[in-house]
Amino acid sequence: MKSKKLLIPKRLTIETVFGCNASCVMCVIDLPTERKKGIMPLEMSKQVLDDMSKYADQINQLDFFGLGEPLLDPYLFERIKYAKVKGFKNIAISTNADLLDKEKQRKLLETGIDTVLFSIDGVKKETHESIRRGVKFERVVENCQSIIKMRDEGDYRVRFVIRFIKQDRNKDEWEDFKKFWKPKLS
Repeated sequence: MKSKKLLIPKRLTIETVFGCNASCVMCVIDLPTERKKGIMPLEMSKQVLDDMSKYADQINQLDFFGLGEPLLDPYLFERIKYAKVKGFKNIAISTNADLLDKEKQRKLLETGIDTVLFSIDGVKKETHESIRRGVKFERVVENCQSIIKMRDEGDYRVRFVIRFIKQDRNKDEWEDFKKFWKPKLS
């Protein structure tokens, strides 16, 4: 009898938060579901990481996000550090950046996270806030610029990606968006 070869995923996603501080027009998180909003217990994520750590060298990316906003997770920084200790590489989160205050910026950088994706859907306040309802455009932009500056002034190797979901409401801002953000990320 032939034994089957175990297939190891190249990407591991652990959604630690099912819930958000925003209500984006394109997001399904608030649609009816059997899932309950909440935060994954810290020990559960540690168990997943413990179980998968023997494959860490074969996993190319570990995401601590799904539909929810990772910065609502009070254990986020601890989870990232734990994953680093367990040998995982290319650890990423995606955030709307509204909750990314100075303290969280510092803590996030100190985890050694590899990639942070910021979701910003316009260069105008009205556009962004009409898509990403419940967040403040000025705060989001300031938080992103602040952590980029903190990274550049410190010894942090994190990569930032600004994600723009092109749709009817914002498609006319795409070129201005690229002109605004590209020099800041270089």
